[in-house]
Amino acid sequence: MSGHNRSRVHCLLGLILLGLVLAGCAEVIIDNPTKHNARIRVLLPDGSGGSVYSLAAGQSASAISALSGQYRVDVLSDTDYEFWFRAKQAAIYGLLQVPSVLSKEEKERLEGELLSIQFQIEDLAKQGASCQGYVGYELIVSATLFWDDDRKVWGLHCQSKAW
Repeated sequence: MSGHNRSRVHCLLGLILLGLVLAGCAEVIIDNPTKHNARIRVLLPDGSGGSVYSLAAGQSASAISALSGQYRVDVLSDTDYEFWFRAKQAAIYGLLQVPSVLSKEEKERLEGELLSIQFQIEDLAKQGASCQGYVGYELIVSATLFWDDDRKVWGLHCQSKAW
């Protein structure tokens, strides 16, 4: 490569680097201050971060994009919680298989509990909270999870802030 062409390449690389510096990075920070494990999906403007993050209680994670633009954070249902419901459901089914040891009232109570568990399992599939917005140069998105103990659902608060 001649010196003249090399200078053009260096100039072009310099312009690209300058563009990246001016564009900055976009960052989404997810905090899980709850007592529950959570699964989070973060979608970033450049398509990166689409994988699922598993956050234990008290953990944080960060996803970074080279581009500014739209982001989305989704809380996915926790498979451990669903497993607990299914185990409880199986135990009740086992008790109902031996009807001679149950009174009529106990059987009715267990059948009601089974129905309630089934509704809760179905709710797990749709319980995930989400938020979306814009992330870009000199902006960081802070996404904070919260757990509603009464309704057994996730909540998510997202806020953009300057660096």
